[in-house]
Amino acid sequence: MFLIFRMNSDYESSDNEEQEEESNVEFLTPSALESEMKEVIADVQSVLEIKTGVCRILLHKYKWNKDSLFDKFYEHPDTTAFLIDAQVIPKPSPTPFPAVPNIPQECEICCELTEKLSGLACNHKACFDCWKSYLTEKIVDGRQCEIECMDSTCKLLIEDEKVMCYITDSTVVAMYERLTINSYVAANQYLKWCPGVDCGIAVK
Repeated sequence: MFLIFRMNSDYESSDNEEQEEESNVEFLTPSALESEMKEVIADVQSVLEIKTGVCRILLHKYKWNKDSLFDKFYEHPDTTAFLIDAQVIPKPSPTPFPAVPNIPQECEICCELTEKLSGLACNHKACFDCWKSYLTEKIVDGRQCEIECMDSTCKLLIEDEKVMCYITDSTVVAMYERLTINSYVAANQYLKWCPGVDCGIAVK
């Protein structure tokens, strides 16, 4: 009788463990994952006081571990030094001569004349169409959500807000947003995408 009781007890213990494990499992949609990301970004933004897109890039660098990010941040003498080392703002450089208004300028990429060149804080500029083509290629073909400046000598990362200034195709925008969510799932040891075809649900 003792052996039977012991076996039943073991079965009950096993069942309880399985139930406890199941109760700790969550199924998250992309929108729920995005909400989680925004919460972490808001925590970082409240300390560093920088753009949302820059916070997202920093968190990606530190595998979405805000404690590791903050530890590294407090090792630096100031916020500017930290952001320069993280490649999200450029090193100080001489201010370029301002463009003369209403005078067409030549894009160094396509060599076409345009009314206005634009670019990043590093002062590397190009026409709108060249930025759009460059970013679209990186997103669609390169599957990247961390994109460096178009200039091959510059390592400055382009924040999300600037990417959205140039990307107008809703399909490419959706792909970029999905890539940012994928980077969050890939960096989190407690998250995995469901292996089902086109499921789109992450298991936590």
